[in-house]
Amino acid sequence: MAQLEVDGLSVDYGAVTALDDVSLVAATGEITTVLGANGAGKTTLLRAISGLVRARVGSVRLDGHELSRLPVEEVVRRGVAHVPEGRGVIEELTVDDNLRLGALWRRRGERPPVSEIFELFPLLAERHRRLAATLSGGERQALAIGRALMARPQVLLLDEPSLGLAPLVTAQLMSRLAALSTSQGLTVLLVEQNVRTALSIASRAVVLNLGHVVVDDRADIVAADADLRRHFLGF
Repeated sequence: MAQLEVDGLSVDYGAVTALDDVSLVAATGEITTVLGANGAGKTTLLRAISGLVRARVGSVRLDGHELSRLPVEEVVRRGVAHVPEGRGVIEELTVDDNLRLGALWRRRGERPPVSEIFELFPLLAERHRRLAATLSGGERQALAIGRALMARPQVLLLDEPSLGLAPLVTAQLMSRLAALSTSQGLTVLLVEQNVRTALSIASRAVVLNLGHVVVDDRADIVAADADLRRHFLGF
């Protein structure tokens, strides 16, 4: 069964339509990347799924259960975690404390998997008592993802995780995400500026243009389509 289904989602900001009749399916244990130019509606899509903005019409379902009218905290409890652009870690808190915050909304009966986060991101284990303000950009991104994973989500929404990171750090991060989706059956919806890297780890690719879905296909097919890449993705 498809884990995350978006059906006919439309979002307005005043008189401006940011998303118009957007539909997609993100399957269990797969990475689906959402691509497009600036202003295409990628961030709005993630925010609508997580409940940070309200859709005018449309549906968001997780394993068949409607999410689109629930408050944000209930969406998290149902199994959706959102790592926004800019990471959003709390600089005045330690790595340990940031991670524990992520466990506040975990589903009932689950213990915080701190050791699993440290296994996934070993540098966080070495810096677990340090303030988040002292971390590098890559370490902060790892902390933001680790904090989201503390809630034991079924779906992880990632908005531009490689922004500002060195190529080597980006490659390491994407490799860990790919391994995580495979080993834990985690469904990942990835908005990413690094199109080549995103397509290399994703199973499917959805391309947005001015709030509309213009392509929804296997990632390898999108990567091989030179005309599509040049017209919509700029390479």
